[in-house]
Amino acid sequence: MKSRVFVWLVPFLLAFSTSTAWGWSAEGHGDLAFAALERLPKSLQDEYRSVLMAGPWVKGKDKISWRSVASRAAAWPDRARNQPLSKLFSQYGSGQVPAALKAYRDRPTNDWHYTNALFINTLGKVVEANSNSVGKSCPPTAEGRLLEVWPHLFSAYQQARDQRDKAIVLAFVLHMVGDAYQPLHLLGSLDRKCRHDRGGNGFCVAPMVGFQAGMRCRDSLHFLWDKGFGAFADDFAVAEKFRGNPRDLTPAVKAVKRIATRVYPEKPGQAESASYQDRSRRQAGQMAQLASAHLLAALENLGRR
Repeated sequence: MKSRVFVWLVPFLLAFSTSTAWGWSAEGHGDLAFAALERLPKSLQDEYRSVLMAGPWVKGKDKISWRSVASRAAAWPDRARNQPLSKLFSQYGSGQVPAALKAYRDRPTNDWHYTNALFINTLGKVVEANSNSVGKSCPPTAEGRLLEVWPHLFSAYQQARDQRDKAIVLAFVLHMVGDAYQPLHLLGSLDRKCRHDRGGNGFCVAPMVGFQAGMRCRDSLHFLWDKGFGAFADDFAVAEKFRGNPRDLTPAVKAVKRIATRVYPEKPGQAESASYQDRSRRQAGQMAQLASAHLLAALENLGRR
């Protein structure tokens, strides 16, 4: 395969790119979470409804629909990502961080939303992050804790005794599956010097207006994928039954790897073309369905005593 034309942009874009990766839009996170929740047996739905009503996304005594509760909870971890975990449990819970999450108590959760597990190299081939190297390597070592933290949430939910603490953990469960199936939370591109674009945040898809310190792309590829290309405009159904261990996000890595070479456009200008947008909309919808199926299995597993 020929070298991809976009690679020459990366060294410049790394300095002037969007700095924050938000995952699917709030609407997207809410849609895939509710699609899973409404498929659960009534007893489990009632349990999770009771738990989520104790979360900080429910204000006062205002009437709020079950769908709105679930959607707000699923989007909440993005808004709370810059606060240390201990502060989240202190401000919104009992003050006690579950034992399974104690190792993370003094850190913000912003690196829970991604893991640089896969890269597209300059030949257009998918390579896995280096897991054995200390320091600089090519491919780079994996960064981010999405894959690492996920299994600990199951233990944390069972350890939590206060409904408010359970609500915080459950919100991350609802949210993080969606992040795992947003391809650019696991995938990035490399330039010839093995520098990466941080999951498409450094891949500009809109005209640059100048190269000055602090400048950012108007839009990045990551931002386009966060919006889902309109895939969340309509309701979607949970995909076929999830097969595998729901406490493991390896299926998400495999799903991203299957479409990785089609996530990045071969030329920078193609990102806003109708053909790329239409194809990406289908892919975003398919990934969201897989995420919802994985979440459904995770919620069933989480509810077992």
